[in-house]
Amino acid sequence: MGAIRVRLMRWRDDRRCGRAGALQVRFSLCRPAKLIASQRKRPVRLLLKGAMAQGYRTNLWTTARIAAMVEREFGVSYHPNHTGRLIHRLG
Repeated sequence: MGAIRVRLMRWRDDRRCGRAGALQVRFSLCRPAKLIASQRKRPVRLLLKGAMAQGYRTNLWTTARIAAMVEREFGVSYHPNHTGRLIHRLG
């Protein structure tokens, strides 16, 4: 509750001081998706073929392998720790 109160007081003070845009909606600062819409189905197809189809000795997909495959196929780099989020978004 304290953080909300602090934010409200800042908005109030900004408004009172006439600061432009004090109450405007601000958008998230997160990065946009690296893969464009037309690319989003292809990684799923590649993953379903298995890791061996990508040249690995076992069919086990790891986040590091997925990140390497995405970079190799699409020229887009993902940190292996963030690859799980990508896969989740792709369904």
